[in-house]
Amino acid sequence: MRFLLAITGFLFFLSGKSQDTLNQIDKDGKKTGYWVITNEKLKKPNFALSDTVEKGWYVAGRKEGIYNTYYPGNKLKVIYEAKNNRPNGKFTTFYESGIVEEKGTWKQNRFVDTFLRYHKNGVMAQKKYFNMASLLLLKRKIK
Repeated sequence: MRFLLAITGFLFFLSGKSQDTLNQIDKDGKKTGYWVITNEKLKKPNFALSDTVEKGWYVAGRKEGIYNTYYPGNKLKVIYEAKNNRPNGKFTTFYESGIVEEKGTWKQNRFVDTFLRYHKNGVMAQKKYFNMASLLLLKRKIK
């Protein structure tokens, strides 16, 4: 919950940033800073041209820090931490309705710690525990 509150506050802060600090390219032609990528550029089906498809921080053309992806209509799909262009850290996925679908932690291309999966009605469906080698230590199916 604290993770989502921190992200919400951070995004509120960024909403006040001027457009001239968004979507910058460095001297090597790589994305740098905070980027908001709309469907005008990607042309994904079912998205309006003005819809946000993804947004987050880049360093030397690689995703770094908090990164978000969206469903059509600017509905949040995934929030994740990225390091060197790969998911690395906490993540939360959402159903299109906005209800949390999954929560967990990803490190070095593996699940670690607690992984939670929820039904579309928001009730927890599964709880799994992984060690650093991504070995499943315990799986509980919740009814």
